[in-house]
Amino acid sequence: MEFCGCLPNVIDSNNFTGQLCNAKDEHECLSYLYRDSIYYVPQVVNSVYAIASALKEVFTQYPMLKWHHKSRDKTRRLLLSKLQKCQFEGFGNELFSFFNNRNGQPNFTILTFVPNTFKWKVLAQYDETRSPRFYYINENISSYIQETIPESVCSKPCNVGQIKRIDWGRSCCWICINCSSQQIVTSVNLNKNPKNIINNNVTNKNKSNPMASPMCQFCSPGYRPNKNQTKCQLLPIKYMSIYEKVAQSSVGISSTGLILCFIVSIICIKYWQTPIIKASGKETSIILFLGIILSYISGELILALSPSLFICNFAIFSVGFCITLTYSAILARSSRINSIFQDKNSQNSSSMNLSPRFDINLISE
Repeated sequence: MEFCGCLPNVIDSNNFTGQLCNAKDEHECLSYLYRDSIYYVPQVVNSVYAIASALKEVFTQYPMLKWHHKSRDKTRRLLLSKLQKCQFEGFGNELFSFFNNRNGQPNFTILTFVPNTFKWKVLAQYDETRSPRFYYINENISSYIQETIPESVCSKPCNVGQIKRIDWGRSCCWICINCSSQQIVTSVNLNKNPKNIINNNVTNKNKSNPMASPMCQFCSPGYRPNKNQTKCQLLPIKYMSIYEKVAQSSVGISSTGLILCFIVSIICIKYWQTPIIKASGKETSIILFLGIILSYISGELILALSPSLFICNFAIFSVGFCITLTYSAILARSSRINSIFQDKNSQNSSSMNLSPRFDINLISE
């Protein structure tokens, strides 16, 4: 024991005149003494003790089983039951029992490689039955421990919105390529679908196909990728509802104008045969009132109804149609007044330009 400089407590000290080891020296001495055996000998010893302890309890409780060879199955069942519950003083005079009735108590020796000495050394030892569980920690070599745990992986899994591509520089590894925010990640059979725009219902259904390859694909018009960029979903429809304050204000102003237009129309109809109404042109007045009323009504209908194909087409058509109808009536009336002042001496010309048919033809053109 000269290499230790002291005598471990587990060794007989009758013929030893030196000093006994303290806890730290004893651990280093035993580690050097037993070398690698210190890591597996306790488990072997405890295994033998466990079998012996269980057999002892079985034959003590059922002494006749040892003489009956036909009762081996019963002996095995009893032995297994006793092993799960056995508890004894094992290696190193420590109490031993099975963990979760299956395995030995967790007992680990943590090693670390010291670069300066190029040797593996014990950093810490862990035992589930002790308190504290890390009953030994070597503070002298703790500075060699890295703060971050090295990862033993070739390539990390790709994140959302990325596709895998083989890294030919490293076997069995891949690189991750980002798709754009308007694309989804899907597996498409390139032999059947070479296009770069997919249908709305395309999802990752071809993953099991060996000919399928992960691709970045654009969604069809009217669709956009979901949050995980795995499938296309309909674009949310956002429109001005009649329940919004801005829409209600617009409808209120439009309704006021519509009511005033109806009032003026009723007054004109009441005095339909008066010289003022006749001079302004009955036909152009009707078309002018019709264009203004349709302008107010179309705006309220567009705000009141939810968007659809008909409503969207109606909104595009009504804006141009109502404005054209209104301005054409004003143009026809202005043209008629202009003809009155310019064609005083031309009796034939003035009669043609002042006729209602001429105004209707001008508006229709």
